[in-house]
Amino acid sequence: MGGNEAKRLLPFKIVVGVLALVLLYGLLGSPRYWVLHDQPVVAHMRAIKVPSELGDLTGEILAGGVQVRNRTSKAEQFLRVFRAAHGQTVAPASFANMTAPAVGYSIREIGFFGMPFGWYREYGDVVYVRNDWGTIYGPLEPPAMAAVNKANGGDVTQGNLFPFWNHCWGWLWVAGLGLALWLWHRAQVKRREELGLID
Repeated sequence: MGGNEAKRLLPFKIVVGVLALVLLYGLLGSPRYWVLHDQPVVAHMRAIKVPSELGDLTGEILAGGVQVRNRTSKAEQFLRVFRAAHGQTVAPASFANMTAPAVGYSIREIGFFGMPFGWYREYGDVVYVRNDWGTIYGPLEPPAMAAVNKANGGDVTQGNLFPFWNHCWGWLWVAGLGLALWLWHRAQVKRREELGLID
Protein backbone atom coordinates (compact mmCIF):
# COMPACT_ATOMS: atom_id res chain seq x y z
CA MET A 1 0.00 0.00 0.00
CA GLY A 2 2.84 2.37 0.88
CA GLY A 3 4.47 1.81 -2.50
CA ASN A 4 1.23 2.55 -4.30
CA GLU A 5 0.76 5.70 -2.24
CA ALA A 6 4.23 6.96 -3.14
CA LYS A 7 3.65 6.17 -6.81
CA ARG A 8 0.31 7.99 -6.80
CA LEU A 9 1.80 11.09 -5.24
CA LEU A 10 4.98 11.19 -7.36
CA PRO A 11 3.57 13.47 -10.14
CA PHE A 12 2.15 15.80 -7.47
CA LYS A 13 5.48 15.97 -5.64
CA ILE A 14 7.39 16.70 -8.86
CA VAL A 15 5.07 19.57 -9.78
CA VAL A 16 5.20 20.98 -6.22
CA GLY A 17 9.00 20.81 -6.31
CA VAL A 18 9.14 22.74 -9.57
CA LEU A 19 6.65 25.30 -8.21
CA ALA A 20 8.77 25.74 -5.08
CA LEU A 21 11.92 26.35 -7.14
CA VAL A 22 10.18 28.90 -9.37
CA LEU A 23 8.74 30.70 -6.32
CA LEU A 24 12.18 30.69 -4.69
CA TYR A 25 13.63 32.25 -7.83
CA GLY A 26 10.87 34.87 -7.85
CA LEU A 27 11.44 35.78 -4.21
CA LEU A 28 15.25 35.72 -4.16
CA GLY A 29 16.60 35.64 -7.72
CA SER A 30 14.31 38.09 -9.48
CA PRO A 31 14.78 41.89 -9.34
CA ARG A 32 10.99 42.31 -9.15
CA TYR A 33 9.22 43.25 -5.92
CA TRP A 34 7.43 40.80 -3.62
CA VAL A 35 4.27 42.88 -3.25
CA LEU A 36 1.75 43.70 -5.98
CA HIS A 37 3.31 46.43 -8.10
CA ASP A 38 3.84 47.92 -11.52
CA GLN A 39 7.28 49.11 -12.53
CA PRO A 40 8.82 50.72 -15.62
CA VAL A 41 10.51 48.37 -18.07
CA VAL A 42 11.96 48.88 -21.54
CA ALA A 43 11.64 45.76 -23.67
CA HIS A 44 14.35 45.43 -26.31
CA MET A 45 12.94 45.46 -29.84
CA ARG A 46 15.90 45.81 -32.22
CA ALA A 47 19.39 47.23 -32.71
CA ILE A 48 19.72 50.27 -34.97
CA LYS A 49 22.31 52.05 -37.08
CA VAL A 50 22.82 55.64 -35.95
CA PRO A 51 23.41 58.06 -38.84
CA SER A 52 26.41 60.34 -38.46
CA GLU A 53 24.30 63.49 -38.86
CA LEU A 54 22.70 62.83 -35.47
CA GLY A 55 26.06 63.22 -33.75
CA ASP A 56 26.24 61.89 -30.19
CA LEU A 57 22.84 60.20 -29.89
CA THR A 58 23.91 58.42 -26.72
CA GLY A 59 24.74 61.76 -25.11
CA GLU A 60 21.35 63.17 -26.11
CA ILE A 61 19.54 60.20 -24.59
CA LEU A 62 21.56 60.54 -21.38
CA ALA A 63 20.84 64.25 -21.18
CA GLY A 64 17.10 64.18 -21.81
CA GLY A 65 15.89 60.63 -21.26
CA VAL A 66 13.97 58.97 -18.46
CA GLN A 67 16.40 57.26 -16.10
CA VAL A 68 15.46 53.99 -14.41
CA ARG A 69 18.01 52.46 -12.09
CA ASN A 70 18.72 48.73 -12.30
CA ARG A 71 17.00 46.72 -9.58
CA THR A 72 18.96 43.97 -7.88
CA SER A 73 17.58 40.67 -6.65
CA LYS A 74 17.14 39.96 -2.94
CA ALA A 75 19.98 37.44 -3.16
CA GLU A 76 22.29 40.14 -4.55
CA GLN A 77 21.16 42.56 -1.84
CA PHE A 78 21.85 40.01 0.91
CA LEU A 79 25.27 39.31 -0.61
CA ARG A 80 26.13 43.01 -0.65
CA VAL A 81 25.10 43.40 3.00
CA PHE A 82 27.17 40.32 3.90
CA ARG A 83 30.22 41.68 2.08
CA ALA A 84 29.86 45.12 3.65
CA ALA A 85 29.46 43.59 7.12
CA HIS A 86 32.73 41.71 6.61
CA GLY A 87 34.65 44.75 5.44
CA GLN A 88 34.63 43.92 1.75
CA THR A 89 34.28 46.84 -0.62
CA VAL A 90 31.20 46.93 -2.83
CA ALA A 91 31.68 48.75 -6.12
CA PRO A 92 28.95 51.37 -6.67
CA ALA A 93 26.88 51.30 -9.84
CA SER A 94 28.44 53.40 -12.59
CA PHE A 95 27.74 54.63 -16.08
CA ALA A 96 30.43 52.34 -17.51
CA ASN A 97 29.80 49.68 -20.13
CA MET A 98 27.31 51.73 -22.14
CA THR A 99 25.36 49.88 -24.82
CA ALA A 100 24.75 51.31 -28.27
CA PRO A 101 21.38 53.05 -28.80
CA ALA A 102 18.58 50.60 -29.63
CA VAL A 103 14.84 50.65 -30.15
CA GLY A 104 12.73 49.53 -27.21
CA TYR A 105 9.13 49.57 -26.08
CA SER A 106 8.34 51.32 -22.80
CA ILE A 107 5.84 49.50 -20.60
CA ARG A 108 4.87 49.15 -16.96
CA GLU A 109 5.09 45.56 -15.85
CA ILE A 110 2.63 44.18 -13.28
CA GLY A 111 4.09 41.68 -10.85
CA PHE A 112 3.66 39.85 -7.55
CA PHE A 113 5.94 37.52 -5.55
CA GLY A 114 8.78 38.47 -7.89
CA MET A 115 6.94 37.13 -10.96
CA PRO A 116 5.46 39.09 -13.90
CA PHE A 117 1.73 38.80 -14.64
CA GLY A 118 1.18 41.36 -17.38
CA TRP A 119 1.96 44.84 -18.63
CA TYR A 120 0.51 47.97 -20.12
CA ARG A 121 1.95 50.65 -22.38
CA GLU A 122 3.72 53.60 -20.76
CA TYR A 123 5.57 55.58 -23.46
CA GLY A 124 5.56 52.98 -26.21
CA ASP A 125 8.32 53.17 -28.83
CA VAL A 126 11.54 54.68 -27.46
CA VAL A 127 15.27 54.72 -28.12
CA TYR A 128 17.33 53.60 -25.14
CA VAL A 129 20.80 52.82 -23.81
CA ARG A 130 21.80 50.66 -20.87
CA ASN A 131 24.81 50.67 -18.56
CA ASP A 132 25.84 49.34 -15.17
CA TRP A 133 23.64 51.93 -13.46
CA GLY A 134 20.39 51.40 -15.34
CA THR A 135 18.34 52.19 -18.44
CA ILE A 136 17.94 55.64 -19.98
CA TYR A 137 15.28 56.09 -22.64
CA GLY A 138 12.99 58.46 -24.44
CA PRO A 139 11.27 59.17 -27.76
CA LEU A 140 13.22 60.83 -30.56
CA GLU A 141 12.11 64.08 -32.16
CA PRO A 142 10.47 63.51 -35.59
CA PRO A 143 13.49 64.80 -37.62
CA ALA A 144 15.88 62.53 -35.69
CA MET A 145 13.52 59.58 -36.01
CA ALA A 146 13.24 60.16 -39.76
CA ALA A 147 17.05 60.10 -40.03
CA VAL A 148 17.23 56.83 -38.06
CA ASN A 149 14.52 55.27 -40.24
CA LYS A 150 16.36 56.33 -43.39
CA ALA A 151 19.66 54.88 -42.15
CA ASN A 152 17.96 51.58 -41.30
CA GLY A 153 15.95 51.25 -44.50
CA GLY A 154 12.50 51.70 -43.01
CA ASP A 155 10.47 52.41 -39.90
CA VAL A 156 12.44 50.87 -37.04
CA THR A 157 9.35 50.75 -34.82
CA GLN A 158 7.44 48.45 -37.18
CA GLY A 159 7.66 44.69 -37.65
CA ASN A 160 9.21 44.01 -34.24
CA LEU A 161 8.08 41.08 -32.08
CA PHE A 162 7.27 42.18 -28.53
CA PRO A 163 8.68 39.61 -26.05
CA PHE A 164 5.40 39.22 -24.17
CA TRP A 165 6.47 35.95 -22.53
CA ASN A 166 9.09 37.85 -20.49
CA HIS A 167 6.34 39.89 -18.87
CA CYS A 168 3.61 37.33 -18.10
CA TRP A 169 5.30 34.02 -17.27
CA GLY A 170 3.95 34.23 -13.72
CA TRP A 171 0.70 32.78 -15.06
CA LEU A 172 2.57 29.54 -15.80
CA TRP A 173 3.21 29.29 -12.06
CA VAL A 174 -0.51 29.80 -11.37
CA ALA A 175 -1.35 27.12 -13.96
CA GLY A 176 1.19 24.82 -12.30
CA LEU A 177 -0.50 25.42 -8.95
CA GLY A 178 -3.81 24.39 -10.48
CA LEU A 179 -2.16 21.28 -11.93
CA ALA A 180 -0.74 20.39 -8.51
CA LEU A 181 -4.19 20.66 -6.90
CA TRP A 182 -5.69 18.47 -9.62
CA LEU A 183 -2.95 15.83 -9.22
CA TRP A 184 -3.51 15.81 -5.46
CA HIS A 185 -7.25 15.38 -5.92
CA ARG A 186 -6.73 12.57 -8.44
CA ALA A 187 -4.33 10.78 -6.08
CA GLN A 188 -6.86 10.99 -3.24
CA VAL A 189 -9.66 9.66 -5.47
CA LYS A 190 -7.51 6.66 -6.48
CA ARG A 191 -6.64 6.03 -2.85
CA ARG A 192 -10.30 6.01 -1.86
CA GLU A 193 -11.08 3.67 -4.76
CA GLU A 194 -8.40 1.22 -3.59
CA LEU A 195 -9.81 1.34 -0.07
CA GLY A 196 -13.29 0.65 -1.42
CA LEU A 197 -14.66 3.93 -0.10
CA ILE A 198 -16.01 4.93 -3.52
CA ASP A 199 -17.09 2.93 -6.56
